Amino acid sequence: MEKLSWSSGSQRHGCHAVTIPELLVMVVILAIGFVGVAGMFVAGYTSAKKASNYTIAANRVTQEIERMRDAGFLGAVIDSYHFPSPRYQIVSSTRATFAVPELKNGQGSVTIGLDSEAQILDNLKRVNVTITWGGGKQMSGTYSITTLVANRP
Repeated sequence: MEKLSWSSGSQRHGCHAVTIPELLVMVVILAIGFVGVAGMFVAGYTSAKKASNYTIAANRVTQEIERMRDAGFLGAVIDSYHFPSPRYQIVSSTRATFAVPELKNGQGSVTIGLDSEAQILDNLKRVNVTITWGGGKQMSGTYSITTLVANRP
């Protein structure tokens, strides 16, 4: 059997010193990797925030649509009874606006009018609720739903 021995002499086998150019290459490769990972985190945060904004807007739009459906054909009008101040601001006889504080620069509007395709029958109102919000180029958005309210006896 052969014995292994360690020598403390100046001959070192298998030792390799890292040179400055090699070190710089490693640092550049690691930096590129870290930038890519950081970019994925930023994209993930942006995507989650956009999804959250759309969910908030969808819930508020749905609330307004359901409020108009519950009011029925005769209650689907823009007036101070159905759109009380200070929660709503009446802009015209067919449009009211409201703030959406859960969204950055969030603004909503409700537009009510006779349906253009059913004006002859005079028995359908078109209700459109739209919410817009800001937050920069990637974070701003719009969510809108339109429904018809029928005049049923």
